[in-house]
Amino acid sequence: MTRFVGSGAVVSKTIAVWMLPLLILAGCSTMSSPSASPAFTPEGRCLRDGAYWHASMNYCEYQYGR
Repeated sequence: MTRFVGSGAVVSKTIAVWMLPLLILAGCSTMSSPSASPAFTPEGRCLRDGAYWHASMNYCEYQYGR
């Protein structure tokens, strides 16, 4: 037996039930994962900038005037 009265409400609820999780997953896919862009350590930032890292002093040495 098929119900025709109010079937639009049933269809819209069914669509909403399926679309909500898909929209949530699609929204989460745009977030960056921690492995995609790691936070730089002070040593990593120093080396990336072309400076010299002194591990014993925990100090980054920049050479200016080259």
